[in-house]
Amino acid sequence: MEKSIGIIIGNGPSQKYYRNQDGFKVVCNLNWHIPHDVVSIIDPQPIEYIYKNQLLTDKLVWTSPKANRLIQQYQLQLEVEQCHNTAIPYNNAQFACLKLLSLAHTTIHIYGCDTLWSDDMTSNQDTMIPRPHRDLTLYVQWRQLWQKIFTDNRQIDFYIHSPVNIDCVEYGVNVKYHQHLTFNQQLASQSNK
Repeated sequence: MEKSIGIIIGNGPSQKYYRNQDGFKVVCNLNWHIPHDVVSIIDPQPIEYIYKNQLLTDKLVWTSPKANRLIQQYQLQLEVEQCHNTAIPYNNAQFACLKLLSLAHTTIHIYGCDTLWSDDMTSNQDTMIPRPHRDLTLYVQWRQLWQKIFTDNRQIDFYIHSPVNIDCVEYGVNVKYHQHLTFNQQLASQSNK
C-alpha cells in the first residue's frame, strides 16, 4: 500500500518547526501564510475575523455546522465542506486529523499541538482573535481525545513534532516524536563541531 502523508499545522508554539514538506497540508484557522491545501475552522471567532478583515482564500475550508452557518450568514465567498461534528469535544487539529484519516492518509505529521506533551494552550491566533477563558486543565481532555484517535488508528503512523528536551507523553507504538532544535540550539550545535 502506498503511503499517503497528511500534515496538520496547528496554532501552538511548535508550529515554528514546520518546513514545507511533501503531503496534504491542513492549516488550522488563519495560518494562511503557510502553504496549504485546506483550511480547518470549527469556531465562529475566526469566521468573524475573516468577515471583519475581508479575507479570502481560494482553498477549501473544512468547517463545523456553527462556523458554516456564520459563513452563510455573512455570505462569504469561500468553498466550504461541512465535515466537523462539534457534538464531540475535539479541538480543531483533532477534527482535521479525523478528516485526514477518513481520506485514507497512512502517515500523519502533527505540528503546533503543544498540549500533546505540555500544558501550553497558547495559540498564535491569540493576538488576532480574543477567545473566552479556557479551563486550565483543558489540555488533559485534549490528550485523552488524542489518545483515542491514536489507539483507534493503530495502523497509522503519527509523528508529533516538538522541541528537544521535553517529557514525551507515551501514546503507543504508532506515535513517534520528531524533536527539533531551535535556531539558537542549531547555531550552538554547529559551533561545537
